[in-house]
Amino acid sequence: MNSQIRIESKFMLSGNNIKLFSISFLSIISRLFLLFAPPISLYFLFFSDNSNAFPMIENQYFSFLLKTTICLVISLFSIYLFFGIKNCEAYTYFVASKGVNPRLKPTLRKASPKFVFKSLLLHIKILILKLFWLFFYALPWAICLTILTYMYIKSTLPYSIFIILSFATSLLFSLCLFMYKATVFRYSLSLYYLLFNKKEKINTAIKKSIKSTDSYIQNALLLKASLTGWLLSCILLIPIPYVLPYYKLCNTIFLHYCVAEKLSEQKSKGYAINYLRLEKNQESI
Repeated sequence: MNSQIRIESKFMLSGNNIKLFSISFLSIISRLFLLFAPPISLYFLFFSDNSNAFPMIENQYFSFLLKTTICLVISLFSIYLFFGIKNCEAYTYFVASKGVNPRLKPTLRKASPKFVFKSLLLHIKILILKLFWLFFYALPWAICLTILTYMYIKSTLPYSIFIILSFATSLLFSLCLFMYKATVFRYSLSLYYLLFNKKEKINTAIKKSIKSTDSYIQNALLLKASLTGWLLSCILLIPIPYVLPYYKLCNTIFLHYCVAEKLSEQKSKGYAINYLRLEKNQESI
């Protein structure tokens, strides 16, 4: 399955590599700029030496209120553009994963205030869930590491026992990391359910994402692990204009495969239900 996804990604990149890389590159640069715009404006208006260049207002409270309002407007506008660009990039790659060239007008619609607001709430909720699962899986490892460190400082363990326990703690860390990655992967399709369904609710999108990806967690982790080498090699061997679209397109094709399998499964179940109802009606006749 993963090898087929990589082959499909390479095939779809032929002729579209520069286009997809330009979208990803512009998305990264613009989102980085928008991420630093609020703190830069805050520093410039309140703490910089150039803040004296701001038009002098006799009333200090009004001046403070005006500066705060400017920072708030810049922050809100940056947040809006940040998630709007993220929506457009996600939509572009998902459409490209189906072998269709994304059009500009439908893509820009995903940056509308309605989609941006819903995606913002979705990311906040997913962030809360990720923090919860991070604490849940990291707690056992943190307890073991704390106990091991305390016993090492107190010199109550032989060196050989310490090495064995350190190796066991490392294995526990790997297991916790694997479980965390497997758990948060189930939320990967939530954004796409929102982007392609205008009336979709956030909780419903998350539930659908969990149902669609539950059966493919192992394949997803293997795919990400196999692509890690590509990300590392692009520093020295392969240029990033090829690796970045390839990495994102592989992940998006995998998610599209999850959605397609879920839809085919639902259709087959719906046909079976209709067939049973038909047979029941015939028996009653």
